[in-house]
Amino acid sequence: MIFSKIKAIQFQGFRGLGANTCTVQFDGKNVLIVGGNGKGKSSIADGIELFFQGAVSHLEDASSLPNVYATNDPKISIWPRSGDPSVVDIPKDGEPIWTPPEQGGFAGYPSAESFILRRNRLLAFIQARPGDRFKEFMALLGMDNLERQKEAFKEAHNEAKLELDRVQQLLQGQLEQCSPPDGDVPKSLVQGIQAASELAVRIDLPAINSVDDIPTTIELLSQKIGGADQVLLDKVSLGLASLSPTFPPNYEEELIRLEEAYSDVEQALENSVDGEKGAIINEGIIFFEKHPNENLCPLCGNGVSPGELLDDLRQREESLANLRSAQSRKRMMLARFSEAIAKARDNYHEVLESCAEHFSSDGEKELWGATHAWLKHIVLEGVEQFIGDNNEAFNQFADGCQLNRGIAEKLQEELQKEKKSLEKRLDGDIVGLHVSLTMLNKHAKAIESIEEEVAAAKRFVSLADRVKKTYNKAYSKSLSDSLQRFKGKVLKIYNFLHEGCGEAPECKDISLAPQQGRAWLLRLGVDFLGVVDANPELFLSEGHLDSLGLAVYLAAVQEFNPKGTLLVLDDVVSSIDRDHQDRIAELLAHQFQDYQLLVTTHDERWGKILLNKADALGAKKSWIATKYGSWTPETGPTLTTLKGNWDHIQAALTEERYLTLGSLLRIVTESFMKRMIVRFQISLPYKVDNRYTIKDLLDFSKPSESNVLYRAAKKASTENGLNKPTKLKQVLAGALMSSQNGHPALKKERAEQLVMRVFGVDNLINELSHDSPNLSDVGLGAVRDFALSLKEAEEHCVACGYCSGEPSL
Repeated sequence: MIFSKIKAIQFQGFRGLGANTCTVQFDGKNVLIVGGNGKGKSSIADGIELFFQGAVSHLEDASSLPNVYATNDPKISIWPRSGDPSVVDIPKDGEPIWTPPEQGGFAGYPSAESFILRRNRLLAFIQARPGDRFKEFMALLGMDNLERQKEAFKEAHNEAKLELDRVQQLLQGQLEQCSPPDGDVPKSLVQGIQAASELAVRIDLPAINSVDDIPTTIELLSQKIGGADQVLLDKVSLGLASLSPTFPPNYEEELIRLEEAYSDVEQALENSVDGEKGAIINEGIIFFEKHPNENLCPLCGNGVSPGELLDDLRQREESLANLRSAQSRKRMMLARFSEAIAKARDNYHEVLESCAEHFSSDGEKELWGATHAWLKHIVLEGVEQFIGDNNEAFNQFADGCQLNRGIAEKLQEELQKEKKSLEKRLDGDIVGLHVSLTMLNKHAKAIESIEEEVAAAKRFVSLADRVKKTYNKAYSKSLSDSLQRFKGKVLKIYNFLHEGCGEAPECKDISLAPQQGRAWLLRLGVDFLGVVDANPELFLSEGHLDSLGLAVYLAAVQEFNPKGTLLVLDDVVSSIDRDHQDRIAELLAHQFQDYQLLVTTHDERWGKILLNKADALGAKKSWIATKYGSWTPETGPTLTTLKGNWDHIQAALTEERYLTLGSLLRIVTESFMKRMIVRFQISLPYKVDNRYTIKDLLDFSKPSESNVLYRAAKKASTENGLNKPTKLKQVLAGALMSSQNGHPALKKERAEQLVMRVFGVDNLINELSHDSPNLSDVGLGAVRDFALSLKEAEEHCVACGYCSGEPSL
């Protein structure tokens, strides 16, 4: 997504920007603000952060947001290049209020911390704890959602294992009740049948080959016993089977889960108002992903912003997905609970039938019967009727279950006594087999069902594990690739800031290594003069740490922030030495043209270097330069004109001050020459570091024969009896002797005089070819002639169109 650049930002009654209004005019351009400390520059960054973040990170107390003289609450308005402004009001006793809501046309903008850099935050990423560094990187990468998804897969795998444990325990409880007398607990229904079959054969009964054979075997056993003992044993076996494995079960946890599922659905419904629109929303996402530039709705034909609409559709699709997931879980939980209630109803009835004479009192029997009647009512009406507002009925039922558990324990004790009594009168194997087969006969279907659940749970655990591992592998590869790409950008910017500045970069390589323990960590290391993966804070100098911190930040902007968005640098170069400051200016002017820069600085010299670097690229008109002069708390800053480089140069052309002009003269000379090279399409030999000194530009330049401007300069040279221009200084002479855009040509004598004074003083040219020129061996007269001649030549070339941009500031 490419964002529209900003037209203006207006601050009303905000911090150090005055009690009334202070407007920063962008007009879609970059803005440079020069001003001393305490002039309100940082208040601009604070206001922008408040607009996009809802708070100012370094201000704990919101009471400092209003200007002390303001009578109204602060307000910040941002105008896009076209359309109405988005406004945030900051009530004294409330949260910020946006109009339109959610930052209006700036919804989806990067987080403020990703595009606002203050001087005191240069080392934030380097000094961050590894865990915080990982979270910050994931947020920049936009993978924090993927991290949550990864955790969701992990949670799904854990839930699958818990479900497997639950059904395995349930199966174990069922199988324990079906164990033959003095036999091991079977591990499956098949093993239980095999054990019962062996016992049946031992007492001269046919082998049991399947569940279907069990009723016949029970009938044969009854024939062996006969009489009253047979009737009693049937009741004892059926009673124990009805009360096993643990009855009544604990419904409280299941009821809580069911109610949570209902609550999740209600919450999801609140978050999604789209209901049955899921299919068309999905189609809309597919359509606008395929047609990102389509600005008409395919359904209604109204105009739309495709990027914003696509973001909205994706959010709505996510809400619908959450709703569908919650509804699916609700249906599953409701079906499970309904099945359990129906089973409980049947068991309560069987206990009443088989254990009527074993209740210790009529009250216990009545309670048991009342619970059975209540279960019949729930099954008849449907479990769903009793969820939510009517759950008090379930609470009463749960209380009844607690009392019934005590009754069930007493019933089991009585039935076990009857069983032992029968074993004394009859063959113990016959009694044990009868009880075991009755258990199997009653619970066989349930065991088969649970065994299917166990098998399904195992498959799901295996699938969830594979999905989790596959996702983790893809996630790790994506993270690794992103880190490698990001690391490469950081190193490239860091090296650009240091190479050619009379020093070798201390940092030869950077390592960004994710490490997973209880939480993800991101380790940062540098290769320092042979020390691999060293802690940068322990090995790098303060200047190199600052430039590494800046490189990390700027690389993150290039890697993660959409084009057209703001890049705010609040006085970040003040702690960096001058050579590296020049490189920063070049970097911003050349590599960040796709972003909208707001740069504040108290260093006027550096601000002009930045403008001259942009001018050399023909991009000076894309900058608005403002100087903040006097300031009072009530009125805020006073805007003044930023004085140009030539004003400073001319003022310093004195015996006392001319020696200070070396760097400034180098800058304006390089700017002028590079802008001429752009206009004349002059080719230069390739240099690895892309650094060309003034001497390089003079010695190696080769003009293009097909260039219209070159042909005009060549014609003027020929008409004045000069040789064909092949070098930049010869091209300049021809340009000075020609007339373009209605601007008169200079006479040959004057043109040659200017070229000689600018490029004919070898020791001065040699000095200006260094990053830090020393003019001590050059006299004031030569410097004055050079400077004034260069200014005159530049003004002529700009007027005639031979030089891009405007005269150097």
